[in-house]
Amino acid sequence: YIRSNCGGFDLLFHKNEDGAVVNSPSMLKDVKWASTTCCLCWEAQGMWPEVTDETMYNACDSNGSLLAAVDSRGNLCLYNFPAISKGALSLHKRAHVAQVTNVRFNADGSYLFTAGGPDRTLCQWRVSRRAAPAPRPEAAATNPAAGTADAAVPIESQVESKLSISDN
Repeated sequence: YIRSNCGGFDLLFHKNEDGAVVNSPSMLKDVKWASTTCCLCWEAQGMWPEVTDETMYNACDSNGSLLAAVDSRGNLCLYNFPAISKGALSLHKRAHVAQVTNVRFNADGSYLFTAGGPDRTLCQWRVSRRAAPAPRPEAAATNPAAGTADAAVPIESQVESKLSISDN
């Protein structure tokens, strides 16, 4: 199957064999998709505001643990993947002077590439994970899992504390 988005903010599904529209998308609810390049899909719903009257995100891609999205204001945004909670936290970086038209991870997910619209530039971004801050002693005493990197930290808040992107 192929999934796509249209200008009417719809998520569409088609059969590979003949391109026929799938009229019962619920039958595809358990499909494991090979890629996440649709900005309007279940895995990316947390990056959208409650209400918007503009096309905010132009493209997205996932490396399996991160979701990268680019918008019409020139920003590159990174979310934990899947970004399903409304208002999911993200790491924002100004990527281009205006609209960004596309974003893709490289094969191992260590680099991102963004394509600008009006500025006609292609940028390369290195993605690196930083160590989580050490737990406070009182947290370790009350939470045995506090010594682990992800302990007692909501997945959404890990984006800002554990990720960095740099133009490279």
